[in-house]
Amino acid sequence: MPSDDFRKASRSLFESNQIQVIEWSFDFSWLGNEIEPWCTEIIDRFSSSNNLIGHGVTLSPLSANFSKRQENWLARVRDEFKTRNYVHASEHFGFSEAGPISHGAPIAVPMTAESLRTGTEMLKRYAEATQCPVGLENLAFAFSLDDVKRQGEFIDRLISAVDGFLVLDVHNLYCQVANFDVPITDLLNSYPLTKVREMHLAGGSWSESESRKRFAVRRDTHDDSVPQDVFNFAALGLKLCPNIEFVILERLGWTMLDEEAQAGFREDFETLAEILDATYSQSPLLNAEALFSNPDWRPVLRESFLPGSTEKQCLPEYQNRLLELLSSNKPSAEIFELLKSDPAFENYQNYVSNFDPDMVAVACELMRKWARRTEC
Repeated sequence: MPSDDFRKASRSLFESNQIQVIEWSFDFSWLGNEIEPWCTEIIDRFSSSNNLIGHGVTLSPLSANFSKRQENWLARVRDEFKTRNYVHASEHFGFSEAGPISHGAPIAVPMTAESLRTGTEMLKRYAEATQCPVGLENLAFAFSLDDVKRQGEFIDRLISAVDGFLVLDVHNLYCQVANFDVPITDLLNSYPLTKVREMHLAGGSWSESESRKRFAVRRDTHDDSVPQDVFNFAALGLKLCPNIEFVILERLGWTMLDEEAQAGFREDFETLAEILDATYSQSPLLNAEALFSNPDWRPVLRESFLPGSTEKQCLPEYQNRLLELLSSNKPSAEIFELLKSDPAFENYQNYVSNFDPDMVAVACELMRKWARRTEC
C-alpha cells in the first residue's frame, strides 16, 4: 500500500530481503490516489526481478453489462502490463458496477448460466489484455449459506474457461466460517484446491448483528492483525493445495498509525514465514479426501446454473436495481422486504428468498461507503 504507515511497518522487511514477492493493485492510482516515489521504486524493482504479481480491484468481472468504464479499464491494463513485468493477474469474484453505480465493493451474484457466460467473457477480455495467466479471488461476502456452498464450484467453472487459477483468501474463508457456522474443512473442500496458485492472509473486524441471529458479523476490512484461526486455516490450506506459488500478507494503508500496530504487522509476517517453513520443510502435503469430514457438503449446481440452459436474460435489471437499493439511504430492513416484492427480483425469488438480513445490512454499508456513481 502506498501509505506512510505501510512504508514504516514494512521497511525493515524490505531492507533485510525477507520479502520475496509483492502484489500490486495496479488500478489503485486510477482512482485518483497519489503513488509516492518510494512505492514506485519497490514495484519497479520487483517487476525487474520477475517477482511482481498484479491484483485488480475495480474491474467488476460479473457485471451483466460491459460498460465503457470497463472497456477503458482494460485498455489501461494493456498499457500497464506492457510497462511492467507481472507474473500473473487476478480480480475479485462478484460484481460492483451496475446502472448508475460505476464501482463499489464486490458482492455476490446469482450463480446462473447468464452469470457464468458474463463472467467467462470478462475473464477472456482480462486475459487478452494482460497476456498472462488470470485468476479470481474467493469472496468473503455472501448473501446466504447457498452463496457460501456454491461459490467454489462456480469459480471453478469460470476460471476453467481461461485455464485460470484461484486466489484463496483465507480470511475470506474465516468470515464465512464465522458468519454461517460452516466447518473449515468442508468449506475448503468446496473449492478447486489444485487450482490454487496464490493465497492471501489478512485481518478484519466485527460488526453488530442487526437481526441478533448471530453474536456479530465478521468483515474482511483488512484493518487489524491476522487472527490465530486464520493462521491455522492457512497452515491447513497450504498442506491441501499442491500448486501454491505465492502467499501474500495484506493490510490496508492508514490502519497502522502507531508503532505498536506497525510492529504487529511485522509479527504477522514472521508468523507466516514460520508456517511456510514448517509446511514445506517438515511435513508432506495432506490427502484432502481423507481429511474432510463431509465430502457431500458441496451441492451439485442446479441445472439452471449450467451453460446452455434455458433462462430469461434479466441479470442487468436485477443488478441495476440491487445496487440502487443497497446504495440508497433506505434502512436495510426496508430493503430486505423490498427484495421480496420488487418486480426487478421476480425471476430471482428462489435466490433472494434465502438472503440473510445481516448480510443485506452489510451490503448496504459496503455500497454506501464505497459506491461511486458514473460521471455524466
